[in-house]
Amino acid sequence: MAYQNLKTAVKEFRTYPKNLQRSQVFRFGLEAYHDRLKEAKDRLFDSDPEYFLVELLETNEKKQDRGHSVEFFSTRCTSLADLKTCLEADHGSGDPRCRHIFFESDHSRAPLDCSSDMFTYVMTHHQVMAPFLDLALAFGRQKVREDFYYTAFRHENYFDPVEGKRFAIPQLGRSGVEYRQCYNLFAVERSDAGGPSWSIRQTAVYHCFDMENGSALWVNISPHSEIKRRITSAACTHRDPSLQPGSRSEENGDMEVVKSFASTLATHLVLIEWSAEHWRSYINSLETATRETLGLVNNVPLQEIEQDSEVLLKSLVVRNLNEARSSAISLSEETPASSSRSRRPLSGITVVGREREQQLPWQKSQMSAERENMDPFAALHGLSFVSLQRLNATRADLHRANLVMKLNQDILTEQIKYYQALLDNDELPLPFKAGCRVHVDEFVRRVGVLARLFAMEQARVTTLLQLLSDGRDLLDKILQFRNIQISTRFSVHAHDSAARMEELTREMHRSTESMHQIAAKTERETSSMHIITLVNLIFLPGTFVATFLGSGLFRWDENDPSQPVPEFRPRFFALFAQICFPLMGITGLIWLVANSWSRWKWKVLPKAFGRGELGGSRLEEDGLDHRID
Repeated sequence: MAYQNLKTAVKEFRTYPKNLQRSQVFRFGLEAYHDRLKEAKDRLFDSDPEYFLVELLETNEKKQDRGHSVEFFSTRCTSLADLKTCLEADHGSGDPRCRHIFFESDHSRAPLDCSSDMFTYVMTHHQVMAPFLDLALAFGRQKVREDFYYTAFRHENYFDPVEGKRFAIPQLGRSGVEYRQCYNLFAVERSDAGGPSWSIRQTAVYHCFDMENGSALWVNISPHSEIKRRITSAACTHRDPSLQPGSRSEENGDMEVVKSFASTLATHLVLIEWSAEHWRSYINSLETATRETLGLVNNVPLQEIEQDSEVLLKSLVVRNLNEARSSAISLSEETPASSSRSRRPLSGITVVGREREQQLPWQKSQMSAERENMDPFAALHGLSFVSLQRLNATRADLHRANLVMKLNQDILTEQIKYYQALLDNDELPLPFKAGCRVHVDEFVRRVGVLARLFAMEQARVTTLLQLLSDGRDLLDKILQFRNIQISTRFSVHAHDSAARMEELTREMHRSTESMHQIAAKTERETSSMHIITLVNLIFLPGTFVATFLGSGLFRWDENDPSQPVPEFRPRFFALFAQICFPLMGITGLIWLVANSWSRWKWKVLPKAFGRGELGGSRLEEDGLDHRID
């Protein structure tokens, strides 16, 4: 009956895990698992048949060497038809004494190298417990890692011989008395590209052991071939006796079952030792990165930086006070000097402006300039927000390592508790428990050593995390101190700029006042010139007429009062014209030349001074004074 039910379930393999004949999960739970597997089909399995590969490593009891050791052979299935051909052969000879099934992928976020039908067919044929899907669904195509380091240890025990007969399948060598368990482990390995980069990788394991026949089944899902390589190397190449299952001999049936049971414990150890292998090297690399970053933080000369910052701030403050004092003194000295500038206003302003220019705030000594340009935070150039990012990245790696080692340690603890409880189970026969006790004790001892190793590495990680936390706090305070000092320095410079602008405003105010005085004087002089011009305009016609008539060009006859018009003398006018008109032309020409030279001077010479082609402030002052005078 159980055999027919299995054949029916195999025909409906796509409904896995709803087609399980025996499960401790409720029916609605099996339906939920089926729906989850269906939803994850596209990301969990590869769609390209070219990459399909499921490898089976199993015993061949027909071929044994002289030492009666069981030989392992490997079968590579690249399609569902290959799987059916390989697994349907069990219906004639029964399940092999030990079978390993390997599902692999290119990397931890790549789909499995098989189809959904191949996976569900294998799961249905071996009636794999449904909770194993919790671990399998953590694999597959993912942009970012999902199920953040999800870990579980699940088991199902079926030790009742009476109930086992209902589910026994003699055609496959399955007694129905068995235990099932699944779990996953994480290990750290160097990246495939080599170098100092590390990757945390996981493997999911399903194991079933028949307590009467001694047959064992292993299903392994890994994003790499390391587990397959180790198991194959131990079982096939080196033929490790600890991984050799017992035979199906009826003469020493109990002893062969015990031997098979011991080989399952050895297989567990292969997986557990892989998970604990490289953690010390990985934590050493994190410790090196931590010390490199913290070395920069702890070796910062904080006392020297604080002293340099204080000296710089004091020099800036003292300089501003001195400038304020000199500004006040110069203002008081310039007030009585206004009367001395009344004689030559603009020339006086030029001289005073030159004296003031020598006292402006930005005219500093070489020593103060060097002090101001001093960088008190030169020792902090190696520390920045990049250093803070490195600290956070190392801290995240340490937290991740601590979590994964804690999860591995919990799995190891669960394994120890499970096998210790297995020996205390009253449903198991006494000869089996007596023969397995020594193997379980050795297994517990070795697993306990690895569990304590995880605990010690976690203690190292905890200490490193505390050092990182202290170093991060110190780095935060150093960066805050630097930002405060820089803000203070900017504030001083802003105050210095404001003082400069205030000084410039005062200088412009003084220049404006002088220009107002010049404008008032010019206005008064212009009014006087207007009056003189008006008087000249009134008397100019009369003056011209009197001068012209009295010049001798006309002759008046005083003895002839009846003469109405004076007699014009052309000879004298010709002499007048010969002398007057050339002088007028020469005077106009001189005026044109002088006017052109003056225009050229005030257009060309300032440009020459601006280019530095002409030197000397005296020339500019003389020219300026000459123009004003």
